Amino acid sequence: LIIKIVAKVDQIFRLVRIIKELERHKESGGLTYEELKERLENVHDNEYDAGRLQSEELRFSEKTFQRDRRLLSDLFDVEVVFEDKKWRLEENDFANKYAFFDNLLLMNAYRRSKELSNILLFERQQQSSLRFLEDIIEAIQERMLIRFDYTKFWEGVPHSRRVIPYAIKEYKRRWYLVGEDSIGTEGLKCFGLDRISHLEVLDIPVVRKEVDFEKLFSNAFGISIATDEKPQEIVLSFNYEQGQYIKSLPLHPTQELLVDNDQEVRIRLRLVPTYDFVMEICARSCYVKVLSPSSLIEEVQNLLKAGYQQYEQIAH
Repeated sequence: LIIKIVAKVDQIFRLVRIIKELERHKESGGLTYEELKERLENVHDNEYDAGRLQSEELRFSEKTFQRDRRLLSDLFDVEVVFEDKKWRLEENDFANKYAFFDNLLLMNAYRRSKELSNILLFERQQQSSLRFLEDIIEAIQERMLIRFDYTKFWEGVPHSRRVIPYAIKEYKRRWYLVGEDSIGTEGLKCFGLDRISHLEVLDIPVVRKEVDFEKLFSNAFGISIATDEKPQEIVLSFNYEQGQYIKSLPLHPTQELLVDNDQEVRIRLRLVPTYDFVMEICARSCYVKVLSPSSLIEEVQNLLKAGYQQYEQIAH
């Protein structure tokens, strides 16, 4: 989906404020138009008084509100409905879309970064490049072949690739292209957008396989694709402190809680223990123990042992 936003910046942030206000008052059934207008005016006045708005005029009316409703529906599939003399958000999978609005609010926070430098402490970490995102999405929609140079971390040398693009996937603040080489039978793979350069959309139509992406990644962890492997039942034991993190942010949708006490949080997962998953377990070091399967126990044990031996060599 390509979203072409033609709205001005102030209008986009007004849409965010509408969503936030209606979300905040959902328990009371929503807000009347007059109540919503008053709240938007208060936010606008505060922004203007703080010097963050260049125009003192709000430009909000019933006509503007109806246009904003249509934009929310057309661009973001968010419906604002009228019921019992109040406007409210229609129940849907809005929680999945909320991250978009949170990102817009973060953009606004970045604009205020000087003023909030001692309040908002942003991580100074370079994120993956999205400069080719729109071209890739266009190629996916138009079913066209793409060509780019790709540099693997462990090689450091760019190689030219001709790829049939399928989808874009996010994982840990990085974005990946899901696609397959136009020549060869290796199947689908993921390419990090931050390692892609010199991308161009070729005027060459392609035929894509039918892929159920939800099913494709349902048994995987991260961006690993393991279509030929069957998922395994994995049991992990965490200490109490780490267990609280795991309960609040599950490792995988299949996660089940088996034991929860002051000494241990034990969970069960059903997935393919790919490289990404093994690295996730090793990163938690002594705070987690693999209880099954035996093959995963041995793999994690060998990796942790190799890591420990590096420090033994330093000590001697």
